[in-house]
Amino acid sequence: MPRWARYNSAATPVCAGFITDLSIRNATWSDATTALAAITAVDPAAGLDELVSVVRLLVRLESSPDVPNATADRDHPARQRLTAVITRLTAALSARPAHARQSLPQVADELTAPEYLLLRVRLLIYALQWKAPTEGLATLTDLLADRPLTAPAAIHLLNTRLSHAQAQWEPADLLPPATTLTTTGRPIDALFALTLTSAATTRAGWSPSWRALLTTLRTHPSNDIHHAALDVVTASEG
Repeated sequence: MPRWARYNSAATPVCAGFITDLSIRNATWSDATTALAAITAVDPAAGLDELVSVVRLLVRLESSPDVPNATADRDHPARQRLTAVITRLTAALSARPAHARQSLPQVADELTAPEYLLLRVRLLIYALQWKAPTEGLATLTDLLADRPLTAPAAIHLLNTRLSHAQAQWEPADLLPPATTLTTTGRPIDALFALTLTSAATTRAGWSPSWRALLTTLRTHPSNDIHHAALDVVTASEG
């Protein structure tokens, strides 16, 4: 479908209809989600507008006072579908070049309500421009500054992304944003800096700049950061 969707304008609306029709409870809506994500990844001009509309409608459906909530046969179906849409979209775009992933912030703009923070963060992590990630990382840490229980899940997403997208970044790309994040004094910024440090030095080893940055993180006023930085070592005793 992604190969011929651009030649048939009905493809994306049909997919969107299956996804947002909550009366459809077989696998069709799930298949449609996979197809729409793939279409958008291959050709954003063919799929992005429809995908954004899907996200917008699912958010609206989720806000209904009649939404099934922990019932025997259904539980927040619109939210579950929304999660599937975001997960499959980021997976479909994961290996695509930076310019192709710039559709992700547009989708993230539809998820500004607090209950969708982790989905928004996922989109923005996958949208990061690794050659100049400082601004994108600052946006993420600002979103997470007052959400300490969400931060570990976000760090896990960032770790996973750094691991799976190694072809898209070089260790030198991570040093400027890590240095900037280390200087703010905020624990969430330092936690992101430590994550970047660990990823970069796993690939490139411990240059003097990275060792100096780790030493700085070990003097952070937050005990959590101080202790986490001690667990990242420059030389193993094993």
